Amino acid sequence: MFRPLAWTKTLAVGFSSLLAITLVPLLMLIFIKGKLRPESQNPILDDAAYTCRPPLCLKYRKTTLL
Repeated sequence: MFRPLAWTKTLAVGFSSLLAITLVPLLMLIFIKGKLRPESQNPILDDAAYTCRPPLCLKYRKTTLL
């Protein structure tokens, strides 16, 4: 009863890994156009947003857990 489910899961993970290694980089080259910003100019990766959070989370522990 469980053998077909195990094969299905194993093959799905195997094929998705194969696609992630081969097809996704090719599609990125096709669909991502224009000039990419360097990492230092990316506002999402700003260090200031992460440096203030740990002390704030430690100060309000119960609120953080909620």
